Amino acid sequence: MPAFYANEFAATVPDALLDRSVNVFTLAVDGPSELSVVVTRDALRAGEDLAGYIDRQLATLQERLAQLRIRRREPSVVGGVAAERLEFTWQTREGAVTQRQLAAIAPRGPVMTFSATFRGAPAEPHAGTFEAFVASVRFYDPQGPG
Repeated sequence: MPAFYANEFAATVPDALLDRSVNVFTLAVDGPSELSVVVTRDALRAGEDLAGYIDRQLATLQERLAQLRIRRREPSVVGGVAAERLEFTWQTREGAVTQRQLAAIAPRGPVMTFSATFRGAPAEPHAGTFEAFVASVRFYDPQGPG
């Protein structure tokens, strides 16, 4: 059974449970925010690598989001781990939305995706806020606690 660590608690997760946890950071207490940062954990499917995982996620998004346009997909690094960086846009009734993502397979195994969603095009100071956030990411040592 893998150990799970968060700021507020640690727990042993029974093997039957999948870790699909989400952390959300936003500028606004209520209502829409000019920037939200979401961190998700997910598992690869059998035989899947990071590129295949991203392909599968993008296919799902293309089915669900009107006028999805992939603007960038390139190799990157997050927390010292090889990653892929993506940027895509789509349309809502309120206008264009842009999302930037970095996805990596963490040393402990889950796929970690760090996403910033912007109303409209990414602009300062919010684009820099996201870049500072992902630059600060450090993964736990797989030989450490847990």
